[in-house]
Amino acid sequence: FSFIVLHYKLIDVTIRCVDSILESCNGNIEIVIVDNASQDGSGEYLRNYYSKNINVEIIILNKSTGFSYGNNRGYKYLCENGESDFIIECNNDLIFKQKNFLEIIERLYEVEKFDVLGPDIRNIDGVHQSPLMLKGRSADEILSYINYCTSILKNAKYIALKKRISKRFNKLYSLYKKIFKSTDRIDYSCDYNDVVLCGACMIFSKKYIDSHELLFNPEVSFYHEEEILLYELKKCNGKIIYRPQLYVVHDHS
Repeated sequence: FSFIVLHYKLIDVTIRCVDSILESCNGNIEIVIVDNASQDGSGEYLRNYYSKNINVEIIILNKSTGFSYGNNRGYKYLCENGESDFIIECNNDLIFKQKNFLEIIERLYEVEKFDVLGPDIRNIDGVHQSPLMLKGRSADEILSYINYCTSILKNAKYIALKKRISKRFNKLYSLYKKIFKSTDRIDYSCDYNDVVLCGACMIFSKKYIDSHELLFNPEVSFYHEEEILLYELKKCNGKIIYRPQLYVVHDHS
């Protein structure tokens, strides 16, 4: 079992995540922390902090190009330096509390033979965050969303003051959520197949690893990696599933 933890500046948050993995997930594990060009010395600090732990490796990037690229660098390292049966991609603000987390993954894979598995992701108030949607957007919905984002970017070029930018984007984002947020009624206690998972934590099986050079392709900077992943897996008859018997805590709302 291999974990990729993407780090950016927040040392205490990353240490809490990594330590929760080490405490909860007993067995043959390795953790790769990818410092996504923090450039504040926190990557070097983590390297020193875990220097005596042979299960933890630190990769420090000189340039940040976003979520997908950082995770792909960790994925490439794992593929080139070992044989991972499962790779667990996770945000650094996750907390692992489930003692049989790895056992459940193995049991599910024996039955499901999944490519990608999503756990129940709960924030600290117990609000569920995955799956994001029960189905991907249609081609028309995607084009409408692209046009919407293009309009925002075009108009934003003419906004000079930071306060006005912030105010404008907060209003636009609120409007976006009202227009585009999925209206699916999700029962988070149910099993789901072929859904858009939350990218804060996803488990990639050997089946996926053996057939993909990258974890996320294409490498978008931020957002919508999960939707693209669903579309790509559908193309190759891959299997992406959500199973609530597996859970993590996400310290982010």
